Amino acid sequence: MKKFIAGVIVGALISAALPAYGAVTSLVGQKVAGQREVQLNGKSVGTAIIVNNKSYLPVRDTANAFGASVTPSSEVISMTSNVSNETIEFELQTLQTNKVYYEKKVIEIQTTITNLEEVVIPQAIERMEARTIESEKEVFNQRVNGFKQDLESYKQQLSDYQAKLDQINARIAELESK
Repeated sequence: MKKFIAGVIVGALISAALPAYGAVTSLVGQKVAGQREVQLNGKSVGTAIIVNNKSYLPVRDTANAFGASVTPSSEVISMTSNVSNETIEFELQTLQTNKVYYEKKVIEIQTTITNLEEVVIPQAIERMEARTIESEKEVFNQRVNGFKQDLESYKQQLSDYQAKLDQINARIAELESK
């Protein structure tokens, strides 16, 4: 009878241990079918391996890409996100405010450029050409050249503001997708 009870206990232990062993070692000994580069917003995060049509990412590299910290222990790997929803909302509000500012600046500069191109420079050229005294023509020519330099400066500012606006819009889209 003792042998029978000992046999039942050993059998129960083996039966209970096999599923646990199978869960822990399910990937051990499996064939790696390939590997793929993993990117987050166009930047490389690390390399994933493919086993049984599933990809497996390196935990630390992935966590770092998302701004999380990793704390491994003997049985658990803990990830803690450093970014809260409040942080994202605050950044979105700041970006929206900056977006409005840059949109207003773009409109102001576009208006100034149009005014220089369609009114100021043509009128200055017309007044220059109407002068008969050479010294007066030279003064108006200097004014025209000054207006043209201003125009180029405004075009550069417009380009800079539009680039900044594009960056803001891209960041807003990125944050809204989270």
